[in-house]
Amino acid sequence: MQPIGLKGRRRKILRWASTLVLLGLAACAGRGHWGARQGRDPVVGQTTEKPKEQNRYFYFLQGYLDGLKGETDTAIDAYEEAIERDASSPYLHLSLARLYLKTGRPEDALREAQRVVSLDPDHVDGYSLLAGIYSASNRIEEAIEAYQRVLELDADREKTRLFLSSLYATSREYDKAVEILQEMIGRQPDSFVGYYYLGRLYAKQELFGKAEESLKKALELSANSEVVLLDLARIYELQKREQEAVEIYQQILEQDPGNLLVRDRLGQVYISQKKLDEALEQLKALGQMAGSDAIQVHLKIGLVYFEQKRFDLAIQEFLIVLAAEPDAHRVSYFLGSAYAENGEIEAAQETFSRIPPEAEPYTDARLFWAFLLEDAKRPEEAIALIEEALEHKPTDDRLWGLLAALYENQEDYEQAIQCVQKALETAEDPASHYFTLGVLYDKQGDVTQSIASMKKVISLEPENAEALNYLGYTYADKGIRLEEAEGLIQKALLIRPEDGYIVDSLGWVYYKQGRYEKALRELERAEGLVPDDPIILEHLGDTYQKVGTYEKALQAYKKAMEKAKDEDKEKISEKIEEVKKRLLNQ
Repeated sequence: MQPIGLKGRRRKILRWASTLVLLGLAACAGRGHWGARQGRDPVVGQTTEKPKEQNRYFYFLQGYLDGLKGETDTAIDAYEEAIERDASSPYLHLSLARLYLKTGRPEDALREAQRVVSLDPDHVDGYSLLAGIYSASNRIEEAIEAYQRVLELDADREKTRLFLSSLYATSREYDKAVEILQEMIGRQPDSFVGYYYLGRLYAKQELFGKAEESLKKALELSANSEVVLLDLARIYELQKREQEAVEIYQQILEQDPGNLLVRDRLGQVYISQKKLDEALEQLKALGQMAGSDAIQVHLKIGLVYFEQKRFDLAIQEFLIVLAAEPDAHRVSYFLGSAYAENGEIEAAQETFSRIPPEAEPYTDARLFWAFLLEDAKRPEEAIALIEEALEHKPTDDRLWGLLAALYENQEDYEQAIQCVQKALETAEDPASHYFTLGVLYDKQGDVTQSIASMKKVISLEPENAEALNYLGYTYADKGIRLEEAEGLIQKALLIRPEDGYIVDSLGWVYYKQGRYEKALRELERAEGLVPDDPIILEHLGDTYQKVGTYEKALQAYKKAMEKAKDEDKEKISEKIEEVKKRLLNQ
C-alpha cells in the first residue's frame, strides 16, 4: 500500500467528517428536526428538493467546520444562512446560540435559545443553555425555572442540581438549596461534590456544626482534598477554633510545602493567636517562594515587627515596600508611626508630611502628628497643623474633634464648643461629639446645656453607659432628681458592672439620699476597683464621717490629698482639719 501524503490524509479526514455530519443531519431529519422529509420524483426517482433546501446542508457544514477551526465570525454567518433556509431546526438555533455566547452577544444567544425550546419543548440542552444565560444576566427566577425543567427532562444531570442549589442560595432560599443537595446525595450517597457544596452552603448560613459534618463526609470520600481542608480550616477560624485550623494548614503544607495561600493563612492565624514568632517564620518562608507577592509579604512582616515593638525592624520592612511603591500612603502612615514609637520624632513628622490631602490616611497622619506636638508641649503648633488640615478636609469631624480637644486642654472652652458644633454638622456618628459637648458645657459651668447634651447622647444610644453615668452623677452631685439619678446609674451598672467610677456614682447617690450604710458599701467597692482616684477617696472620707468612723475618714482624705489636683487640695485639707478636731473631741 502506498503511504498517504499529508494532503491525502487531510482530504480523507474531511470526507470522514462530512460523512458523519451528513449522517447526523439525516438522523435529525428523521426525528423531525429538519422539517418535511425530502421528496422523490415518482417517475425519474430523483429528489425534487429545491436548490435553497440543498444549500442548508452546505451552510451547516461550513459553520460546523469553521467552528472547529475557531473561526467564529464566519461560523455565525454560515449558521445564519442555514437558518434562513430552515428556521425549524432546534439544533441550528442551539449551535448559533452557543456561538453568540462565545463571541459576547448574550442577547442574541438568549433569542436563539428561546427559539430552541419554542420549537422543541422537551429540548433538554436548550433549557440548560437558556438557564445559564438567565443566570449570567441575574434573572434568577427564570434561571431557576429553566433548571427545574432540565431536571424534569433528565433527572441524572447532577451539575444542574449544583447550579440550581446555588441559585436558591443566591436568592437566600436556603432550605430549597439544601433540599436540592440532599436529594443529590440521596441519589448518589458517595457524591463528593454533594457533601462539599452542602458544607459550604451550611457555612454560608453560619450553621458551622452542620457545615463541619458535611465537609468531613466529603473528606471521607477524598481524604486529601485541599479545597475541603481549606474550607474546614476557615470554619474553624470563624469559630475561634484556631488551633484546629493551624493543624489543618500544617497538614496541607506537609503535602504541598509551596502552597502560598496556606502559608499566608497560617501566618494570619498565628498573628491572631499572638504567636508572632511563628507568624514571622511563615511569612519569611512565603517571601522566599516564587509567585508570592513579595511586597505584601514585606508589609505583613513589618506589621508583625510593629506589634512586637521591634520598631527598627518594622521601619526596614516598610522602607522596602515604599521603595517599590512610593505612593503606598497607608504604608507611609505605618512608617511614620513606627518612627514615632521608636523615638524618631522628626523622621515621623517628615514622613507624615509627605502624605497628600487626597490620600486615604491623610487625616490619620495629621491626627498622629498633632498628638506628637501636644506631647512635646507645643500645643500652638498642633492647633495650627489641624487648622491647616481642615482647609483641605473642612467636613472631617475627626479633625474638628481633635481641634476641640486641643482647645479644651488650653481651657478655651468656648472655642472647643464651636469646634464640636462644626463636627456635628457632618458627623455620621454624632453621639460621641454630643458627649464631648456635654463635658465642655459642664466645665464652662453651663449645667443646663450639659444635661441637654447628655440626654441627646442617651436618645441616640440608650445603652451608652458613660452618658447614663455622667447624667446620673450630675443629678446626684447637684442633689436633684435623685431617684432618676439612681435609675440611670443602675442601668449603667447593668452594662458595665465592674466599672469603679459608675459604682462610685451609685454610692454618691445613696450619700445624697442620706442612705449612708449603702453608700459606704458601694464606695468601698469603688475604691477597691479604682484604688487611687482622689474623688472616690474623698467621697469615701465624707461617708466615713457621716457614720462616725473618723480614723478611716482621715486615712481616706490623706490618700485623696496625695492624688488630688492642686486646685482641690485646699478643700481636702479643710476636711482633714475638721476630722482631726472631731477625733480630739471624742
